[in-house]
Amino acid sequence: MRIMLSFLCAIAIMIGCTNKGQDTYTQVTAKGAYDTCKQPLEVHDISPYAFPIAAKVHRHVNCLGIPDMLLIVWYGDRTEKNEVAAKLLALMYVTHYNDTHPDEIMTLEPIKTEQLKVDEEKTYITFNVIKVKKKPGAARGTKI
Repeated sequence: MRIMLSFLCAIAIMIGCTNKGQDTYTQVTAKGAYDTCKQPLEVHDISPYAFPIAAKVHRHVNCLGIPDMLLIVWYGDRTEKNEVAAKLLALMYVTHYNDTHPDEIMTLEPIKTEQLKVDEEKTYITFNVIKVKKKPGAARGTKI
């Protein structure tokens, strides 16, 4: 009985945490990003001749209530190929960051993908929360 009660309590806590996380990101919308996230920290244009999709990789700080966010903006239909390509761009961004910042580790928490209509062109935005932490044992300061 104790094991069953512990298991049910653990499930209830996980459901509560999952719902809380979803509620946190209700303010994250494609229209909201288009209207308010005007000054990205970084922008990288991806050519459809060099990659399977035409896209832009945006990194925003303090946008839509999220301290650090990676947006993959891509054009065309919402197909499996395009969604996988957008995920691959996000993974490539994280891999590059981690390779060039040896004392830190970046991870992404995917939020959602939404369509945005701009000038009648199908545009999609894939939202990811960026989390950067110091690696254990990384130097805490600069030696003089």
